[in-house]
Amino acid sequence: MSHSHKNQSYISTKLTSFCRYFLPVVNPDGYEYSHTVERMWRKNRAWHGGKCVGVDLNRNFSYGWGESGSSDVPTHNFFRGPAPFSEPESTAMKVYITLHSYGQIILFPFAYKSQLCQDYVRLLEGATVMSKAIHKCNGNIYKVGISRDVMYSAAGTSNDWSYGEARIPYCYLIELRSRKHKFKLPKEEIEETGNEILNCVKALMEFVDANDVTINIWKEEFSTMDVMVEGPRAAQVASMMQEREIPFAVAVGDVAVLIDKEQGSSFIRMTMDWERYHRLDVIYEFMENLQKEFPFLCALLKISNGNPNNTGIWMDGAIHPREWVSISVVTFIADRIVRTFNDQPASVTNKDWYVLLNGCSNIMTVSLSIRYIVPVLNPDGYEYTHTTDRMWRKNRSRYGECVAMDGVKRAKKARRTIPEKVILKSGVDFKVFLSFHSYGEVIIFPWGYTSDACPDYVELLEGGTAMAKAIFQESGHTYKVGSTKDLMYYAAGTSIDWSYGVANVPFSYMIELRGKKHRFLLPSEEIVPTARETMNGVLSLLDFVDSRCRGTQSK
Repeated sequence: MSHSHKNQSYISTKLTSFCRYFLPVVNPDGYEYSHTVERMWRKNRAWHGGKCVGVDLNRNFSYGWGESGSSDVPTHNFFRGPAPFSEPESTAMKVYITLHSYGQIILFPFAYKSQLCQDYVRLLEGATVMSKAIHKCNGNIYKVGISRDVMYSAAGTSNDWSYGEARIPYCYLIELRSRKHKFKLPKEEIEETGNEILNCVKALMEFVDANDVTINIWKEEFSTMDVMVEGPRAAQVASMMQEREIPFAVAVGDVAVLIDKEQGSSFIRMTMDWERYHRLDVIYEFMENLQKEFPFLCALLKISNGNPNNTGIWMDGAIHPREWVSISVVTFIADRIVRTFNDQPASVTNKDWYVLLNGCSNIMTVSLSIRYIVPVLNPDGYEYTHTTDRMWRKNRSRYGECVAMDGVKRAKKARRTIPEKVILKSGVDFKVFLSFHSYGEVIIFPWGYTSDACPDYVELLEGGTAMAKAIFQESGHTYKVGSTKDLMYYAAGTSIDWSYGVANVPFSYMIELRGKKHRFLLPSEEIVPTARETMNGVLSLLDFVDSRCRGTQSK
């Protein structure tokens, strides 16, 4: 950087407006030890308990010190030391971007628990900018996220301390190359690794300079495994958790009460609105009436009548029938697009909207490219959640004595699904695939079946970040962004892995809607706010996709 600043004119003034402090070797004794004795040594060379056991300096910071992801055992690789800042090396550091290896990952707070910092969206934007800069430099893909999602829990890290205690607004831990060579990166790759990090730091500095911020205090937000227990067994399960010292809290005291409240008026015949959850007949009638009310925009067509030169966008809900709010969101978007069509931006009005009415071959279209909206992808399962089992997840297919298949994980049956019939056989060039679910408040993209980054990880990250930012601007709700495996769990045979990997739909996302507090039983008064923030996110994604397509065409 100093050579470039002296001799080359291309260095941005954004870089020269910052004071930088470089500490090349934070742990000099440990570094020497890794050269002379043990190549895989991780800690410093501190003496504790009369022995040179060493302390993991990235578990020795005061913020979150002693939480999960560190150890009080001196011989452990993650030994946190006898007290926060017990080591002189960690005490010396206050302001920096910290570089580690390996993994090709850009991390931001928090690492010591699943809480999202209040500045998650802004930190995500900065990390996305860095990942994009690296990819433009040499095609390398760096994943982005919080440590608990893309790596593991880690308490007392420098990154968490610099954000949570020192109040530094932009704090990143960058895991460098390489996944292939692990810690033993060939020396031939040193310069190229340095160049890609220089480019990403330059991009971050420009982003920071263009986005002046004030620091916000984080708020508590827990996210753990959710388990529903039958009432008679609740005390037994609680006792078992206590015996094993597993922390837990009761999120919903009586699920049956919430279900009864939710379904109190379920047998009253209603017209469509977004103040309550509706049965299938109301939803289908709404779609048909929308077409009748706006015949100049909407028309019922067979799927085979689609124009093969148009581009397509797919939207569906209720592949898991207990996720009622997903249907409300899809119908809300359909209604608003039609009723405010002339007021929408060009990214909406230059496209047709195709709506699948009943899982058969009728679709509704609105104007010039093509979008498919499927309000209820699993109608039989959806009705079953209204009449029999509110928590039903699958469809109602019968396989021998067993009933049902998980709709989102049936890639081997793709030839028999509606998405396959429409997307692969209609001749339409689909650009976006959106599948709405609940709950979790996350925007996820491929892959789910493997931890590897998909080839278009950076572009999908950019699109997801655009959605998350738009949602946050609309309501203040924070949606995490990342791959299915990173943010949730391994999931093989998902619809978005299929749409991206088989159907070649470049922007494939699954959006887990609200809410973390009520789980699947989101109160009806939250339907409209959820739908509005989601629509804002979708419109932002369409702007991004259109700009990306124009950029590709101009090259």
